[in-house]
Order: sequence, then structure tokens, then C-alpha cells
Amino acid sequence: MGLGLVLICAVTVIIIVLPHPAPVVGGCGLFAAALRSRGQRSEWAEIWRVLGARVLLGLFGVSVAFGALGRSWRWVAHLESHLNLWGTAALGAATSIAVNNLPAASLLSARVPPHPLALLVGLNLGPNFAITGSLAWFLWLRTARASGAKPSLKVTMRVGATSALCALVGALLVLTVTGSS
Repeated sequence: MGLGLVLICAVTVIIIVLPHPAPVVGGCGLFAAALRSRGQRSEWAEIWRVLGARVLLGLFGVSVAFGALGRSWRWVAHLESHLNLWGTAALGAATSIAVNNLPAASLLSARVPPHPLALLVGLNLGPNFAITGSLAWFLWLRTARASGAKPSLKVTMRVGATSALCALVGALLVLTVTGSS
């Protein structure tokens, strides 16, 4: 808890302060893993297994590919230019559910979207509708099962969808009332 808490606080400050924090945050993660493993090969294997590194690397590859597609395929930007706040958020949510929110964000924000805040709302809240929407769902389910819990996906998705819908509508109402996009 001590080192983890210190690193979480440090990474939070780094994300807020630096314009491009990813390399430093990644370095903090490697530093924590190196301290945890103390150079033991078996510990690195356990870290790799717990992280689901193959899934992370695969998701990274899909995200890069979708970002390239979004930059080269003008249809995405054309579609976004014809959507209002609500449509943009719905597109972000639906794409997140279909392909996960990281590749969806790469695809839909490869060019500056007309309604960036609405897109952000859809990409952030949309994944709560289904387990396919976010890496956080995958990690949560993996951790729950590893600890012996047997969560009901049906109940979890029902609660997630209900809360996501309420939050999505609330956020979009705030954007509409304030005239933000």
C-alpha cells in the first residue's frame, strides 16, 4: 500500500502537470514492477500474467490501427460532422461497446471532432453499458474471478447500463444547457 499509494499520487501529479505524461507514467509502472520483482524471473512472469499483458498489447495494437484508420478514412469525420451533441455521444458509446473504448477513442478522435465534450462523454460513459466497452471491465472481472468471487454478469451489466444511461443523459443535459460541445 505504501509504495503503491506514493506512485498513484506521483502519477496523478504527473498527468496533471505534464503535457505528454505517457512515457513518464509508463516508467513509473516499470519502476514499480522492478521493485516488486526484485529481479526475480518468477515475479516478472506473475506481473505479466496478472496484468493480462497479451490483452493489453493486443488492445494497444488495435488502438493504433483504428487511429490510423480514423486519420485516413474521411468517412468517420464526415459522419461526426453531421451529428449533434446527443448523436456524437451515442456514436462514442456505441463504438466503445462494439470495439472497446480505447480503439473507439483512437478512431473517433483521430481528427478534431465537432463536439469533443459530447464525444468524451460517450467514450467515457458508454463502456459501462456492456463488458466489451472497457479494459476496466475486463480487469475487474479477471480480478474478481482470481479472488474466488463469482460476479453475475447479467446483474453487473444491468446496474452498469442503468447508471450509465442516467449519467449519460445528465452529462448531455448539462452540455446542452451550458451550450458546451
